[in-house]
Amino acid sequence: MTYLIAVHVAIFGASLVPVLVGDWPLVLLPLQIAFLEFIIDPACSIVFESEDADPRVMERPPRRVGAPLFDRRGLAVALLQGVGSLAAVLGVFLWAVSSGRPAPVVRSLAFVTIVLGNLALILVNRSGSLPVLRAFRERRNPTVKWILAGSLGLLAVVMLLPGAREAFRLGALAPTEWLVAAGAAAVLSADSSGPALQAARANVALNGLDETRCEWAEADVFKYLRQLRREGRQFDLIVLDPPKFAPTSRSEEHKS
Repeated sequence: MTYLIAVHVAIFGASLVPVLVGDWPLVLLPLQIAFLEFIIDPACSIVFESEDADPRVMERPPRRVGAPLFDRRGLAVALLQGVGSLAAVLGVFLWAVSSGRPAPVVRSLAFVTIVLGNLALILVNRSGSLPVLRAFRERRNPTVKWILAGSLGLLAVVMLLPGAREAFRLGALAPTEWLVAAGAAAVLSADSSGPALQAARANVALNGLDETRCEWAEADVFKYLRQLRREGRQFDLIVLDPPKFAPTSRSEEHKS
């Protein structure tokens, strides 16, 4: 029930706020809400119903006679989760609007963010006592993988196929915009080629992205990665573009 309340708080807020402001593009249109319900309904009826009971369920005291269906703590957790998800969506939405992006792209960014937030809420609410990673290790629920793979696959179809994207009134996203929608706080780009980094900087400026969230390093990537490891730097996602094959013996040390 926590998941159901939280996800609809986010959907309700994302639908209502642009209407109240007036000159903002609508975030969720009917077809997009239907898409979200295709995730929510199987999650409630299949995924959560297939979960094992929490390991400490027998340690809980009996429910009091006359106790309300929604206790204050559970309702507060659901509202906090929903408001947090909504804040992420509105944060991406405001960033897209303030950077002058067209309405379809603004809608795409907000839609991808709310879909990913929906999946995150599913993972968080699988157990009331186990952390997300521990629940993955200790609980064998194949329906979780099905809902994640199916949702991400459908999202890819909608976002990458022009016909589907137009039907949903969405715009194409650049790779950096995908990272923003996924919640990237910062991006570090490392390359041994100065001109390649200059071209990347130019792309950031042309797309109106926040340059303060981008870090650049012109260095031998193999040595630079070792340096980052020594410094204890950690990253949520690494995109590796392998170098070309060495055309001459002089470039052999940089070959892939």
